Amino acid sequence: MIIAIVAAGTGVVPIEEFRVAPSTGEAVTVFVEEYTPSKDPAGYIGHDTGWASVQKPAVGNIWGYNYNADPPVLVEIAASIASPVDETVADYKIKVMALVDIETKRRISLGFEYPAASGKTFSLSVESQINWLWLETKTALLIYPYQIRTADELAIHAIVDEADAQAIVNIAFVTKEIALTAGRVVKAAIAAETTKDDVIAVAQNYIDGA
Repeated sequence: MIIAIVAAGTGVVPIEEFRVAPSTGEAVTVFVEEYTPSKDPAGYIGHDTGWASVQKPAVGNIWGYNYNADPPVLVEIAASIASPVDETVADYKIKVMALVDIETKRRISLGFEYPAASGKTFSLSVESQINWLWLETKTALLIYPYQIRTADELAIHAIVDEADAQAIVNIAFVTKEIALTAGRVVKAAIAAETTKDDVIAVAQNYIDGA
């Protein structure tokens, strides 16, 4: 199941993140427990999207849930970084950090190339990350050469041996960690600022994909 984690609220609420989980309850539990201290599970709701894979919204939009509908429905909403006059700096930081998270996920979704300069791009979608984890646990058990497909499904790559399998798994998760680290650096910079202008100044290039 592809589960959307959403903060409990009213109106249209942006999605915190998508997760693959066997149930909405387990998705929320794992999500809140990844934080230190843990978030309050009562503050979050898991929705089964019904998707087979995570879908991309239109450029400039993000996914959210409309709680004005009964039942709540998944909708696209504008990823605006404009700030109302009465919005506090703290609230503005939360909004901009959410956009940083969206850009980080976009960068991860671009996948990675292996081998270097080969032109072969492999996926880092939520489902693919699960597959890479599976491959990491099976490198000693596979029969080589072991074939996998590129992200576009148009080419086949032959993993020649256990060392090659471990190498591609390492590249997959190093690529993900590089994107996560870049996002954390920007969010730390946001946290250190004291005005809305400075908040967006340190985040704009990242949010724009620069």
